[in-house]
Amino acid sequence: MDYANNHYVPQFYLKRFSNNSKSIGMAEILNQKIVENASIEKIASKKYLYGKNNKIEEILGQFEGIWAQTIKNIIDSGTISQTEDTYENILSFIAVSDARTLKTADLYDEFADATAKSISSVRKFAGKNDFNFQGKIGYEIPNLIPLQGILTVCNVIADLKLDLIVNNSNRGFITSDDPLVKYNQLFVARQYQRNYGFGHVGAQVFIPISPQYCLCLYDGIVYDSKRSGDNKILLNSSSEVVELNKLFLLNAYRQIYYNNSEHSSCIKSLLKYYKKDDSNQNDIIVLGGGSKKLIGMGSTGVRAKIKLPFFNISSPFLTVPFPSHEAGPLRPNAIKYTQHKQNKAESL
Repeated sequence: MDYANNHYVPQFYLKRFSNNSKSIGMAEILNQKIVENASIEKIASKKYLYGKNNKIEEILGQFEGIWAQTIKNIIDSGTISQTEDTYENILSFIAVSDARTLKTADLYDEFADATAKSISSVRKFAGKNDFNFQGKIGYEIPNLIPLQGILTVCNVIADLKLDLIVNNSNRGFITSDDPLVKYNQLFVARQYQRNYGFGHVGAQVFIPISPQYCLCLYDGIVYDSKRSGDNKILLNSSSEVVELNKLFLLNAYRQIYYNNSEHSSCIKSLLKYYKKDDSNQNDIIVLGGGSKKLIGMGSTGVRAKIKLPFFNISSPFLTVPFPSHEAGPLRPNAIKYTQHKQNKAESL
């Protein structure tokens, strides 16, 4: 195995969108370039993204074997097994999928650089030139910090309902170089301009696992889903699939991927929607000036209004007061586990 070439979207996952397990359709978002048969071995990867000692890559490889079997079972059976192991495997797959990407790595590097520059400017404002640096500051392994928080993320999302979205239309699901999508229909409906995190009220999490199937976690208190009796959401209309594909496209970082048999005209038509929304960018915020600065970071999430008629928002949440600060509104489960982590850190 080539441990130098670190795949931030695993190959076993991409193969589920391929006809031959070797190549996949790919589109560069910014220049709208389409590659009908891109090598799975070469895409969605970066040399030594997880460091040169291979430890993270080896650990991820071990878990990928478990996740690959879990996803295979779901696709082969067309349903999600109601076992504790299956649910835990899905939660860990979702949490790691969010933490391991190049977009996440770049976010942490941008935050480190912004912090260093702010410290430098504050020191200069105080008449000191003892914190000067050349070039851009970043982490040796930028994904290490989010990967260390995987257990907390799993605990935070463990209260969300899990459904399998089944695509029965003639259009397939796409995926991307950032396949895990965090969305929040409630926040979009309320025009609530806050980051859409795992712990927020109204959280929705989507990750397509093949052209026909998509895993979906959602806040079951806020939303009622049009689910069948076996935890499935059935989509028979291609327009509903296109709406989800818009969401996957707008969440992408640089590239989208799709099954080789998908017609290129459909992909070109989909790519046009990217120009309509540029909200899903890594967000580094610097507030204040002089000696007082506050730096925050986050991925803003897709704020475009995506039509998802298979979810209904419970009416009380459309009018209940929302806080204006970044921290909320959070679900009780999120408050419980983030406070537990904070208390544990303070006791060390």
